[in-house]
Amino acid sequence: MQVESTSDISVNALRQSAGLLPPEWQAQVSDEQFFMRAMEVPSWITIAAGAPWWVQFLGGAATVYVTGIISEAGKDTWKNRGELTRIGASAISRLSTFIIESIAQSTPKTFAVLAIPLGNGFDKVQLKLDATTQEELDFQIAIFVHNVSAIQSLIEQEGLSGNRAVGGVFLEFGANDYSLLASWLDRETLERKTQVLSPEAITGV
Repeated sequence: MQVESTSDISVNALRQSAGLLPPEWQAQVSDEQFFMRAMEVPSWITIAAGAPWWVQFLGGAATVYVTGIISEAGKDTWKNRGELTRIGASAISRLSTFIIESIAQSTPKTFAVLAIPLGNGFDKVQLKLDATTQEELDFQIAIFVHNVSAIQSLIEQEGLSGNRAVGGVFLEFGANDYSLLASWLDRETLERKTQVLSPEAITGV
């Protein structure tokens, strides 16, 4: 698990927060930070890890959590996630607590990103989190992790490893379900491509 950040964020503060994570997660805070030159400079913290890491350490909790939510709430919109029961989220809550503490020591504009590297050293499959409470953040992390297998399949089927996707692959939450929408710019055709990733396609829940 690699923690990356923009230059406005304290690396020492990130290390202190990361030190409270389970040692088996092997959280590493990068010394190299991203310096932006723009009128509206973004501020972010990225938690990046390969697909096997997400599955190994958070996959079980995410499956229990999402399956429990669906069984309790049926096909309720994910926007009502604040009312859903928190089930099996201990590992997920550890990560969400780290994110909340890290952002609290940053600026009001700082946001968090979950990511899976694409293998070329800089591009990633990434999901920007927009939660305002820990309950919402737990839910968003669980949805991301629950879709990791679908993300892996997308990378393999579309040949997205390396430099195929210009600037990486971006994920966003579906409007009325538990899906993720993936979008990327194909380097060969320069066409914008999209694909819906759904946990239902994986688990049958």
